[in-house]
Amino acid sequence: MDYFDLHCDTATELYDRGETLSDNTCHIKSGYAREFERYGQVFAVFSKQGTSDDLCYDRFFKVVDRFESANGAEFRLTAEDLREEGQNFILSVEDARLLAGDARRVRSLFDRGVRLITPLWAGVSCIGGSFDTDEGLSRFGKEVVDECLKFGIITDVSHASGRSADEILSAAETYGAAVIASHSDSYSVNPHPRNITDERARKVARTGGIIGVCLHSPHLSSSGANVCTIFEHVDRLICETDEKHVAIGADFDGTDALPDGISSQRDVYFIANEMLKHNYSQDTVDRITFGNAYDFFKNNLPKRRNMK
Repeated sequence: MDYFDLHCDTATELYDRGETLSDNTCHIKSGYAREFERYGQVFAVFSKQGTSDDLCYDRFFKVVDRFESANGAEFRLTAEDLREEGQNFILSVEDARLLAGDARRVRSLFDRGVRLITPLWAGVSCIGGSFDTDEGLSRFGKEVVDECLKFGIITDVSHASGRSADEILSAAETYGAAVIASHSDSYSVNPHPRNITDERARKVARTGGIIGVCLHSPHLSSSGANVCTIFEHVDRLICETDEKHVAIGADFDGTDALPDGISSQRDVYFIANEMLKHNYSQDTVDRITFGNAYDFFKNNLPKRRNMK
């Protein structure tokens, strides 16, 4: 099986725990990853709650430096660097408040290898309103999104309020850029405020973007979740968009509330098996578990010739 995951918090957890990919207490381990024939992973560096915006910025570089040195990783990917075989690691930022009012920091993040930014997380920040508010992007937040689009950093509507998500989508449309929902479930299946509505899912798809189904159990169901519940979200999002626009964004190491039957990265086989049980073709399953994410990044990572 091939697997490409749009979101995990493992890099941040490894830093906090002083562990490595090969030897850790996390959901993701290098030994698990080797069980996949091809493997891609977006590693998010999370702006830790209770830490000031500026300290989060400084901490970001420490997390990335340690991850690369401890694991022999390299994050500065371009489209040409994406491997057809083996492993691909992509760097993202979750909660862009670490920019702390300085849009010039976007360039610094890009130069350090960031290729995806989830601008918001919770509440109202210098970027704007998250899913638990009715606020849109702040003036600075709009500037940040614009800077990301200029550099070719992919913008992510997961965690955004409805207004913020619509403003991100509108800005991306102006640039002709694809938008991602890296770890968002279907609001129609479970009306949690963190989930994405059918209408916004279709908007993401129209940009050429993809939606990663999240395995945080409260987002999947208000009454407990299992592998069947995950399938319901996959199925709904495929019905509303297309099988080319749905992937997995598990949120491993960003949640302790995984569905019954899923305890780590190696259990994603059960999701594939559930789709096959519901008469999904092997080709469609392969798209969901790997191909859609791989194709998305192949088409949307910056090209070397455009990097200055």
